[in-house]
This record gives sequence, C-alpha cells and structure tokens, in this order.
Amino acid sequence: MKKRKKQVIFLAVAAVLVIPAVIYNISSSGDKEITQFERPGYGQEKDVHEVDAVIGESRYSIEVEIPAREIPDNELQQAFDKAYEYLLQNLKGDNESLDNITGNLNFVQEVPEYGMSVEYYTSDYKLVNCFGEVNTTDAVKSGSPVKVQIEISYGDISQMYETDVILYPAEESVSDMISNDVSADIAGQDKGSQSIKLPETVGGSRIKFYEPKTGSGSLIIFAAILIGAVIYYIKKIRPAQFDKAKENQMDMDYSEIVAQLSLLIGAGMSGAGAFARIASDYTEARKQNKKDIRYAYEEMVTASNRISMGVSESDAYAAFGRACRTHAYIKLGNLMSQNVRKGGEYFMQMLREEVGEAFAQRKALARKRGEEAGTKLLLPMIMMLGIVLIIIVVPAFMSF
Repeated sequence: MKKRKKQVIFLAVAAVLVIPAVIYNISSSGDKEITQFERPGYGQEKDVHEVDAVIGESRYSIEVEIPAREIPDNELQQAFDKAYEYLLQNLKGDNESLDNITGNLNFVQEVPEYGMSVEYYTSDYKLVNCFGEVNTTDAVKSGSPVKVQIEISYGDISQMYETDVILYPAEESVSDMISNDVSADIAGQDKGSQSIKLPETVGGSRIKFYEPKTGSGSLIIFAAILIGAVIYYIKKIRPAQFDKAKENQMDMDYSEIVAQLSLLIGAGMSGAGAFARIASDYTEARKQNKKDIRYAYEEMVTASNRISMGVSESDAYAAFGRACRTHAYIKLGNLMSQNVRKGGEYFMQMLREEVGEAFAQRKALARKRGEEAGTKLLLPMIMMLGIVLIIIVVPAFMSF
C-alpha cells in the first residue's frame, strides 16, 4: 500500500513538472512574425527580447534591446510642472490643507507617470523632518510657517520647487487634558510627603479614579472553553480513536493467531500448550524489542497467566474472547473453551475452517483500508490538479 501511495505521489509530481513543459513546447511550435515591440515606460529599464532573425533560408538567434521612452526636450518643462502639481496634491496627506497642518506630510518619493525621482528639504527640521514627519508640540498656536523645497529629477536634469506649509499644535484630547491637570496638581504637593493624594476635581468637575479593567473575565471564559474542549477530547474523541485503532490492529492479527494455533495443535500440542507457547514467544520478542505492542497477544499473555495461577482453562479462554471485544476473538475463545469442556472431536476441522475465514477476512480488511487510503489521497491529488491548471492557464492568459 505504501509503495502504491509513493507511486501516486511520484506520478502527480511528474505531471506537475512535465505537463507545463509539453504544453509550452506545443504552444511555442510554429513561427509567429514580430513587427514591433512596446517600449518600457518613462524611467524604466530597457527590455531585452530574444528573437529568431530569418534571412532567406538561414535563421539566427539574436537579442533586441528596446530602450525606455524618453520625454522630448520641448515637453520636459511641462512634464516637470505636471509632476510638481501631482506632488503638491499629495503633500498634505490626511491634513485639511497645507495652511492647516496638524499631522504628518506625505512625501512622495517618485512620480510614476514620468519616472521622476523626488527629494525634499525643509527650512526647520525640528518641525518637519526629511521624511515628512511633523512635530506639532513645538508649533505655536498662531501657526508656524515652514518652507518645503521639492527637487524633482529626471535623469541628470533636475528642477527645484518651493511651497509653504503652516503647522498648528494638535488638538489636545480629553485624556491629555486630564493627565496634564492631574500632573500639575501632583507637582504642587509636598515633595517630602510619603504619599500622593489624587485631586477630587479637574477643570471644575468632580473626578474619581479606579483601577483599569484587565479583561480577565474574557480570559477566564476563553480558558474555560479551551479546558472543556481538551477534556472532551481526552474523554470522548481520543479514547474512541484509540479503541478504533486497537480494534483494527486486533482484526489484522487474528488470522496470524489462529494459523499459529492450528499449526501447533496439528503438530501434537494441546490447546493450552499451544496458547501458552504463542503467549511466551510474544513475551520474549517484546523483551528483546523485536516486536511492538500487539493488543491481541497482550490479552493472550493475560489469559495464559490466569491459567498458570489456577483459573480454569474454559473460563480463561472465555474471558480472553470477552476482553478482545470483537466477534472473531469471542468465537475463538468459545471454540477453545468448548474443546476443554467437551473434548472437540471436530475441533481441528473447525479450527482449520476458522483459519480460512480469518485470512479471507484479513484480505477484505486490507482491501477496505486500501480504498480508504485512496480516498484520503483524493484531496492532495485535487490540489495538485489545481496547481497544474494554474501553471497551464496563467501563461496562456498572459500571452494574449
């Protein structure tokens, strides 16, 4: 099964890698004449295209360099002026206007339409720095004017423009006003006192102070929900998953156990001897770390120990079947118990028939597991198909 899974994954990866290349080769076959190329925009890098040049019967592979567009000299001044207008429109940022600046300015670094770069200089870097960040705390209430120089460059050519902005102090929030009044009250108290008394009034209004809410209530509710989910998983989902895995393992081991019993009893051993032999072989293999835990064999060891401690074979076998909790093991326990009580005349024949049924059941179980594994692989295969379609469709659309 693992081998088949690896093959499916290998084929899917191969399809992702090979199909786009095949489609590209098919789509690129055949000559398509080229008569022109689009120039890159102003200020962009030149484009380099690989083409096949055909002269007569000869074909040559060459590179064609397409330089970017350039602004004609007679239109350059007009382009500078338009670039300045664009920068001026964006300069105020989130402020109302350049005559009422209370927040940061928007220093745009380039004009994409013309491929021009921009540098900014200010007359007072304490109020407006080179990044457009504004310090309104030093601005006066009547307004603090600042000159902003804008240098626009196009290649080796540059022009300088200048505009004025007026900064005003940012409006003080209610929280800032309260904080300032409380700080002023505290500053006026005795500096040698052991404690500080908070003011009872601020701005003529009575005020009270409380410890801030920590939001612990929401945290407790979230923690309770999380703990509940973990407990539910531990008590309900995890045991159910464990029991299902345990049952599947025991079903797979059943055919091997009845085959060993049939072989040993057919060789002349008693039912109890064969049962104890299988249990002891498993115990020895576990001690030598040659075998993982197999739950059906663990129950056989338990039943064998009970018999050695004096429990009757019939009761031990019946308890073994009930402990395994599957129909096949209950049937085997009853069969062994009946052989002890009545002396089964047809015991070996029934045991051989049970071996045949067990192997048929194991084959059906293996087929079912294979179908389940194939279903689990369906989602990754669909995802791979989506990736393949994207690889195919996107270049096709981009070619138009």
